[in-house]
Amino acid sequence: MSAVPIIIDTDPGLGEPGSVIDDGLAIALALASPELDVLGLTVVNGNVGVGTGYTLARDLLERLGRPDVPVHLGAAAPLRQDMAHVWRVFGSAAPTGTAGAPVGIAADAAQWLVEQVSARPGEITLAAIGPLTNVAEAVRLDPGFASKVNEIVVMAGNATGPGDTGGRGAVPDFNVLVDPEAADVVLRSGAKVRTIGVDQTSRVRLTRRDAASLRARDSGNGVGAWLGDRVDAWIGQESRAGSSDSEPFCMLHDPLVLVTILRPELGRFAEVEVVVDLEQGRLVLAAGAGADTVASIATAVDTDVPAVHALILDRLAAL
Repeated sequence: MSAVPIIIDTDPGLGEPGSVIDDGLAIALALASPELDVLGLTVVNGNVGVGTGYTLARDLLERLGRPDVPVHLGAAAPLRQDMAHVWRVFGSAAPTGTAGAPVGIAADAAQWLVEQVSARPGEITLAAIGPLTNVAEAVRLDPGFASKVNEIVVMAGNATGPGDTGGRGAVPDFNVLVDPEAADVVLRSGAKVRTIGVDQTSRVRLTRRDAASLRARDSGNGVGAWLGDRVDAWIGQESRAGSSDSEPFCMLHDPLVLVTILRPELGRFAEVEVVVDLEQGRLVLAAGAGADTVASIATAVDTDVPAVHALILDRLAAL
């Protein structure tokens, strides 16, 4: 069976102070999986500024021995709002790092997405693990984009409950909150869309024992040790005072999107109709909404957590 061609649209923080590491783990998982053919990465503003994300993505590919994978610079800001609102909602300061584009690098992510999908209609799956600004711009550039992409799998939403929100109570979804207008464009584009929400991703976790396992299983190239150190660092940052959990952990939000593409049988999905709440930055069920605002999608409602955890660790350890 041939590998599934995918593009990963991402906002990789990779441990930049104040930023998460799960995008980087998702990229590493994809590159460690022969079932996937990673055509390239498109970088979007989100966890970090787009310039920082671009540099970190290139650095990660070098570390993983895959500098051949192209990286395309994307949107530096949401379609409408500024990022100050996002950091106020999440009660944190913006991550440090370079926010602007690297000198001499053109922001061509949306155009590249259109070109790739147009060249292989019905074949390419898009793993959208950041805010959806780049994807929305691709939809706007090419009205046929939605019908040409095989599927868009999005880290967004919350189908079955609040999930783990870092001790802050029920908060909006980060990727939707950053750019709700973009989410609205993409979900109502007519593309086949699956969403994996925080209620499922917060169930898939790595602990310090898992970080130690990655270091112990390092193949000799230092990648496993580096990933283990990154996991430990993020656990230290993500740990919450007063948590009832006996062991500190970090959550694997974005890697679950890649697992869903790799092994769809490890998740259960339900067909739903949703609308994007543009004011609150979240997806809500469409009861009572007008037909022109409704998006029909498949959303994750259950996950085989032990199998997902084992798959992620085994693949990362094989790098």
